[in-house]
Amino acid sequence: RRDATGPVRPIPPLKRREDIAELLQREGKRHGAELGVLWGSFAVHTLAHWQACETYLLVDLWAHQENYKDLSNAANTRHEDNMQRALAQLAPWEAKL
Repeated sequence: RRDATGPVRPIPPLKRREDIAELLQREGKRHGAELGVLWGSFAVHTLAHWQACETYLLVDLWAHQENYKDLSNAANTRHEDNMQRALAQLAPWEAKL
């Protein structure tokens, strides 16, 4: 965060990650990105509570990765389903994506 007169200021500690949406709204931020979208649930919450948002980038591979051990690293068909589910949930904010 920058104010008009000085250096970058740290953000205050958040009790829950969902609190970032209210912080972004309060700070008047207009552009953001989410890394690791999966089904889009967090993006839905963020966009519902961050009305000032103009652009929100969704960043997710939505594909199986060899040599990556994680419960979310499923078959490509599952990733395609996850992406379609995310896009359907986020349809109300399509113009911002």
